[in-house]
Order: sequence, then structure tokens, then C-alpha cells
Amino acid sequence: MTREERSVSLAILTLIVYSVFMYLEKGSILFPYPLNEVIFLMISAQFFWWNRHIPGKIFLYPAVSALVNLLSTQFFWSLWLDGIQMELLTTGPLLDILKLIYFVLLGIWAINTVRMFPNSTMLHGILAALLFLIPTIFPIPWVELVPLSAIVLYTTRYKSQNSNHLLWILLCTLQIMKAVMIYLT
Repeated sequence: MTREERSVSLAILTLIVYSVFMYLEKGSILFPYPLNEVIFLMISAQFFWWNRHIPGKIFLYPAVSALVNLLSTQFFWSLWLDGIQMELLTTGPLLDILKLIYFVLLGIWAINTVRMFPNSTMLHGILAALLFLIPTIFPIPWVELVPLSAIVLYTTRYKSQNSNHLLWILLCTLQIMKAVMIYLT
């Protein structure tokens, strides 16, 4: 098992163990989904650091998209802003613009991910990027699972030499946990 596989596995297992303990203690499944963005940022920054020597900087896209996604959450800003400033921020367009930038960055990352595989064309990459426009039209957490699941299936089937597919798996798993937490509890 590579260090990247251990890192992703540890992040996912930590969340699962946390939810099991919460189930035993409180009687319901609780995932700490507000921390998903922080977890993905930490893991993707770690991947970027470990693989900084790889040409093309494929690991820069997930790190930057994770940072933009963290900046687009109310949870992050609630740590720094008071009630009135928070209300101004949530009623303004900034969070929506940051979320749109996040999905555009995911689309660019998907294009670059798909282009690395043999027998893939630019059309495959463009289709993968267009899938990430669906959550911008329908901003519901489970809708984001559609493009993430598609890219995870594609990258898992055609694994490349680097471990870029692991970040897609982590991101999809975090979104699944978030959807479970929101819709089933």
C-alpha cells in the first residue's frame, strides 16, 4: 500500500470510526460533514507536496479546488465573522461565485485526469467536465454525486501511474457521507 493509499484510507476510516462511535453513543449515524472540505484540502495538499516533482502539476488542481470549496462554505466563514457580517456574506453572491469556481476547477481537473489515460480523447475530457455543470444547475448534495461517481468509475477502471484516482475516490466518498448524513438522518 502506497503512502497515498494509506492517507486516503486513514481519512475515510477515521470518519467511519467516528460515525460508529456516534451511533453507539447517540443511536444515530453522524458524520462530521462540515469538516469534509478541510479533510479534502489537507489530503490534496499532502498529495501535491508528495508529487510536486511530477510534470504537469496534476495534483495542483485538486488542492486549489479544495481551497476554493472551503472558502465557499458558510462553516469556514462562521469561524471568523460575527452574525451581521455572516448575514451579509450569505445574502451576497460571493459564496455562489466561489462554488461555481469550484465546479469549474473540478471540470478542469476532470479534463486533465481523463487526458492521462490511454485511448482517451479530448471528447472524453470535455464530457467529464460538462458533467460538473450539473451541480451548478441543481445545487443539491446528491446531484454532485452523479459526476463524481462517473469520474471515480472511469479513473478506477483505467488507473494511471500516479494516484490521482485516489483523490477522486476520497472526494466521492466524502460527498456520499454528506448525502447520507443530510438525507437519511
